[in-house]
Amino acid sequence: MRVYCFMLFLLLFSSSLLSQTVETTYYRGGETKLEITYEDGLEIISKAFYKNGQIRLEKNKKLNFFKEYYKNGQLSYYQHNDPQKIEEYYTKDGTLIARFLDDKLEYSLYENVEDDIKRLNSNNNKTKHNHEHGHGHGHGHGHSH
Repeated sequence: MRVYCFMLFLLLFSSSLLSQTVETTYYRGGETKLEITYEDGLEIISKAFYKNGQIRLEKNKKLNFFKEYYKNGQLSYYQHNDPQKIEEYYTKDGTLIARFLDDKLEYSLYENVEDDIKRLNSNNNKTKHNHEHGHGHGHGHGHSH
């Protein structure tokens, strides 16, 4: 019976691996631009990369998170929605600027951080935010995921 259960588990596990596919697109120079992982035909993970090879953003629908990075590889924004919504904003050197829990400010590096983030979100929504803003301002970011 044990052998049968193990074989059944192995069969189920290996068949789930077979249902995963990865689609990759490239920049003209051959660098990876986008990687999308599908499971049973549904997108579960997407990763976009800068031309320099650093990851630009990562969205994982299975684990329910979104991450955006600076060109230097540092995390700039993190959002997780299970079970509570967590949002974190970072500087280019990796310093946490603000942390929101269910849209309520839980931590702030400086005063009026909420106003800066709201203003940036508003500006980015007007300009059809495409995740390629410069982040040169050194503090809050505009993200709406």
